[in-house]
Amino acid sequence: MNNLTKPELAASFKDINYKSDVFIIRFLYAHVAFSLFLATFYDTWLLAVAVGASTLITWYVIKLILPGAELHRYVASMFFGVYVGLFIYQMHGLFEMHFFAFIASAILITYQNWKLQVPLILFVGLHHAAFAYAQFIGSQQVYFTQLEYMDLQTFIFHISLAITVVTICGFWAHNLRLSTIANAMKAKELENSNSKLENSISEIQVTNAALDKEKKEVRYLYNQSEAVFNNVDEGIFLLNPDFTISDVYSKQMEQIFEQKEIANQEFINFMRPRLVTRDLEALQMYIKHLFDAEIETDVLSQLNPVEHIEIFHYDEQGIAHSKHIKILFSRVFEGESIRNILVTVIDETETVQLEMKVREAEQKNKQETEQMLSILRIEPDLLMDFLVTAEETLESISLRYEMDSKHDYNELINFTFNTVHNLKGNASLIDLQLLTEKFHDLENSLSKLKTKNVVGNDFLNILYEISEISILLSNIKSLLNRVINISTQFSQKQLNTDERLIEALERGAKRISADVGKKVKFQFANDKHISIPEKYKLDIKDISIQLIRNSIMHGIEFPEERTTFNKPEEALIQLSLDQSTKDGNLHFKYKDDGQGLDLKKILRQAIDKGMVSKEQAQNFEAKDILKLLFKDGFSTSESVTEHSGRGHGLSLVNSLTKKHKGKLNISFKKGQSFELDFIFPTNTQELAIVA
Repeated sequence: MNNLTKPELAASFKDINYKSDVFIIRFLYAHVAFSLFLATFYDTWLLAVAVGASTLITWYVIKLILPGAELHRYVASMFFGVYVGLFIYQMHGLFEMHFFAFIASAILITYQNWKLQVPLILFVGLHHAAFAYAQFIGSQQVYFTQLEYMDLQTFIFHISLAITVVTICGFWAHNLRLSTIANAMKAKELENSNSKLENSISEIQVTNAALDKEKKEVRYLYNQSEAVFNNVDEGIFLLNPDFTISDVYSKQMEQIFEQKEIANQEFINFMRPRLVTRDLEALQMYIKHLFDAEIETDVLSQLNPVEHIEIFHYDEQGIAHSKHIKILFSRVFEGESIRNILVTVIDETETVQLEMKVREAEQKNKQETEQMLSILRIEPDLLMDFLVTAEETLESISLRYEMDSKHDYNELINFTFNTVHNLKGNASLIDLQLLTEKFHDLENSLSKLKTKNVVGNDFLNILYEISEISILLSNIKSLLNRVINISTQFSQKQLNTDERLIEALERGAKRISADVGKKVKFQFANDKHISIPEKYKLDIKDISIQLIRNSIMHGIEFPEERTTFNKPEEALIQLSLDQSTKDGNLHFKYKDDGQGLDLKKILRQAIDKGMVSKEQAQNFEAKDILKLLFKDGFSTSESVTEHSGRGHGLSLVNSLTKKHKGKLNISFKKGQSFELDFIFPTNTQELAIVA
């Protein structure tokens, strides 16, 4: 790859800098006009006129005195910072005026020079600090914000955001600059290649001229070129002024186009079955100008629409095959007139296929790298537990389909949906986003089947999606074994499974709450150090996942809402384990301090969804309304998201409780809390005490 010289580099950015200068000075004029507009609010005309006139004059003077330098651009960057301060002052600290710093930072990207961000952020930082200090020590003339106070932490956060935006814009500008340089280098390489090609063609033309002196031009050219054309790797022929292919052409033409007797065919008609309509029309328009001597050869070369093109041909069975070729046109002069066009055709199929393979390999490597990075973020034992469980669970769906002799597809779909919904929750819990999305898509497919009369072939599509997910699980499992020695990880980290479960639930709660913009604190109480029996462990985990998602999506308020109710911004989710002293049963309690339940809203939603008639609803008591929460398909969400809207979360909780013949007590305080108490029967011996 050829490096660009300084003059070449400057030439590459000449047009960009010129257009950017025009754009920036217009933007400065816009700032002046806006400052004059703002002057109408608090009578700051003198300041607006003074700043506007001085900035414009300074910019023009510097650009005039130093026409080849970039000083006026750095000055413009600083002036944008000046106007940010001016606007803030003019509007008495109006918060929206601070956004002009971000607008200016984005506008400066047009220069493709990250350094131009520096004067802006420095000046904005300085006058922000000065304005803030002046306002908060009691100055009546300087305004930084309309707030009554601003502590250091808020000020630093404010400036940090500005630095972040400027850094992003600077990075963007730098990348654009690199792209421009890369394009210039490619153009230079192309120019060098064209130069070499033109030199080669010139040599051929000189040789032909010498031969013309010794023998009759046409006959001698035919005899001499025949030997050459039979051995060259390129397809070569002369295009006549009537746009027909000459009698003389290289043998490679027949190989490339897979056709005999090419001579004397009209070139456009010859190419018609081989090109798509768009490319054919472009070629037809282009060759009309090849014999126009008034159009420069260099210009024509740049406009060549078939320099890299895909052609098609059909075999005896009518099956289409394609090739990638390169067609170059060079004028053959006789005196000052153009006699013929020398056409060179190069088969680039192998090169293009190789490039495609390289791109595919790069994409595959990128995907594997992303998978590896995603896997490395997850605790190995949790990931392996999930992969094994998911594989077994998906296999159970396939087995159930094979053993279903009654073909009760509705029951099978419900079973599959609940199973997949549970797997999605577990994948989301450990932040395995790729599989969370796959399970979410599978839920969508199952939801569509619920609305139609399902036959066997419909469910085969579901099995195909399950098979794809199973393959993905297997690949991730193999990748995990390649990256990490699982047995070593297990031996080095001896956390018991209960501790791992609680840690995973806490991480899941933090991640889901962050996704929706809520704040959650997670607490787990186990004062008696009870170990969860193995037969309950997975189901208590699944119950907890559904309840956490339900609380965050439906029960817990946004931070700003909580403060209006005199609640801390950070909501509290509490889990606890206990053992009854009377019967030894396991008590698992779940509680959040959200908004509790709105029974009227729940009943109204059930009526709207057709789950309860208005007549039935009139006789409903509180306990009847609460039962609606656990009905399959009931949800208060208006739309389906990754975390809510399916109406299967609490239904799954109810099913898992009944599975173990457990009991479920629900209590709530509207606007304050929601609590569930699960009672699972167990033998006293099953409740081991954790040391």
